[in-house]
Amino acid sequence: STSTLETYDVTSANEWQSDTITCSKSVCNVICDTSSGCYSAIINAEASQVFSLTCSSYQSCAYLDVRTGGSISTTISCTGQESCERADFTIYNSPEIDVTCDYLTSSSSNSPCQYTKIEAASVSHSSNLTVSCNSDYACRY
Repeated sequence: STSTLETYDVTSANEWQSDTITCSKSVCNVICDTSSGCYSAIINAEASQVFSLTCSSYQSCAYLDVRTGGSISTTISCTGQESCERADFTIYNSPEIDVTCDYLTSSSSNSPCQYTKIEAASVSHSSNLTVSCNSDYACRY
């Protein structure tokens, strides 16, 4: 139902750069698939039960600050060159957390998740945290 779903689809370069996205519905999808589309932005998804973030372009989510709280499921996908470089993901009380960093490169400077910080706080022992670094240099530092 559209009353429980909201989608932010960044369609132009720098669209949400240094801006704030506040997810207010139970399902929130943020798609940053343009160059620097969500660069240095803040995403507040504390009200969402299901949160997904897709960063698939050059520095699309670099220096991003994401905060979730009480999510049933949190999915983050960083598949562009330097897409999530120096991003800060703070995920509270989410039993299912899946972070994927995957960008095929032969250069360490193109890492999708270099210097990325993931903090999973207040999660139970039954929580499932999966961080996948699927290519060389994917999770450098």
